[in-house]
Amino acid sequence: MRDRLGPAGLSALAVVVGWTGVYFAFQSHWLGIILPLATTALTWLAVRRGDKMGRRRSAELRTALEAAGARNRELERLRHLAATLLGGTDIPKLVEEVASAAADLLEAESSAVTLLTEEGRFLRLAGATGPLAPSVQALIPVDQSLVGWVVMNDAPLVSSDLAADRRDYEIPGNPVPLSTGAVVPLRSAGVVIGTVSVYNRRDGRPFGDHDLRLLQILGDQVVVGLDRAAVLAESRRNERALSAKNIELQRATRLKSEFLANMSHELRTPLNAIIGFSTILHQSTREMIPTRLHRFVDNIRTAGAHLLDLINDILDLAKIEAGKLQLHADTFDIRETVATVERVMKGIAAETNVSIMTTVDPAIGPLYLDEGR
Repeated sequence: MRDRLGPAGLSALAVVVGWTGVYFAFQSHWLGIILPLATTALTWLAVRRGDKMGRRRSAELRTALEAAGARNRELERLRHLAATLLGGTDIPKLVEEVASAAADLLEAESSAVTLLTEEGRFLRLAGATGPLAPSVQALIPVDQSLVGWVVMNDAPLVSSDLAADRRDYEIPGNPVPLSTGAVVPLRSAGVVIGTVSVYNRRDGRPFGDHDLRLLQILGDQVVVGLDRAAVLAESRRNERALSAKNIELQRATRLKSEFLANMSHELRTPLNAIIGFSTILHQSTREMIPTRLHRFVDNIRTAGAHLLDLINDILDLAKIEAGKLQLHADTFDIRETVATVERVMKGIAAETNVSIMTTVDPAIGPLYLDEGR
């Protein structure tokens, strides 16, 4: 019915009435005067309704364009914030960016991001804009504040009169009173870790459900950015700690190598003298002393040479670490090696009345190895 009585319907009716009036005018009927007047009235009404409808549609279009513009602005601000959160690693700067984004998105005079302290009794004002900016790092009691109520109840809220709200906590030294506010919780792994809040809308309008939803979307992005920044910060701390440990290990390795080199040098000096004198005794007293004593001198010379090889092996530890150890393989009879060890050890064993016996499987043939090692 409304469509038929719109501008188009009224215009069609005016045409019908007008032509009817023309007909009666040719008949010299009194309707030939009334109907043209009715046509004029219908035409005027159609024009008025068309103008009114045009203004209404223009207003609706303007409202739709403003809403679309606001939505685009919100999406662009959220996109910029997401890029900042994903690209940033400095938690204080990220918190400041979040507070600025919250104030811009909800057209608020002030905004704040609070984070729970380790003990859980206070919320620390980690970042803020507007009148709350000078109070950054202030502590807010959880059990006596609006943001604390949001944390304890894990629920968002809107307050249209903060002065009358008993849950509100006035930060000492805040120069501008806060009249209205909206607060949402920040959750990480399902646990509330803080809040995001805005105060005093610039145009004076109260905050609503749409503002809470927008603020919650912002809060969800905040947690992702803060978690990522915390992980990166922890990774950097671990890298620095690992680097310090590597430097300490390198220093310890260098000191160990220096110690081994010095000790091996100090041990070689007296040991070379022992080997030298035992070699002279072995060669010059072959016919002068009994065979048994001559064999003892030979054992001293052999044991000294073996000990020198062991000291040289100490230096080989550094070569092993550097990948520069060289093996000198050759064919030898394992029986001779076992007999050499037996001769060296018999002198030591005799002092404690220990007897040494060795057996070698006759099936073992010549070996191709580094005999000393």
